[in-house]
Amino acid sequence: MSGSNWFLQDLTPERICAVNARISRSAADLFDMPSRCRRRSCRRGQCSAALSAESHGGGEPECVALLGDHDRAFFGMLTENGRLVFSLLRDWQVLPVFDDKEMVFLLREAISLAVLALYREPATRLLARVWLRRIDLPPAVAPTLALARVYRRFGEEVDVVG
Repeated sequence: MSGSNWFLQDLTPERICAVNARISRSAADLFDMPSRCRRRSCRRGQCSAALSAESHGGGEPECVALLGDHDRAFFGMLTENGRLVFSLLRDWQVLPVFDDKEMVFLLREAISLAVLALYREPATRLLARVWLRRIDLPPAVAPTLALARVYRRFGEEVDVVG
C-alpha cells in the first residue's frame, strides 16, 4: 500500500467493532459511569461491563441503563459522534468545521473519544498518533450553559461560555 494508507490494512471489520466498543467505554469513562455501575470490576477502574448488541458494533455498557432518558440520549449522541469521527478519520476525510461553540465543543469531545479508543489498543496506537498529527483540532472552547448542566449531572466541573 502506498503512503499513509498502509495503516488501513489493520482495520478489519472485527477491529472496527472493537474500536466502536472502546468509544462506548471511553464515553462511559468520561461520564464516570464505572463508579455508578453495579459491577465491582467497573467501580475499581475503567468500564468493563458487557456491551449491548448493536448493528454497527460497539453497543453500550450495561451501566448506561442507569441513566435517565435525557442523559442516555446525550450519551448516545456523544458515542455516535465519536464513531462518526472515527469513520471520517478512517476514510481520511476532512472533519467538519463549525462556528457554533456548542458544536465545536462536541466535535472536540468526539475527536477525543475516537483517538482515545485507538490509542488504548497497542495495535492501533500508531494510527492514533498519525491522525493526531494530521487533523486540525478546532480551538478549545468551554461548553455552553446547557452542556455544562449535563456534565455537572455526571459530576464534572466545567467552565461555561458566557
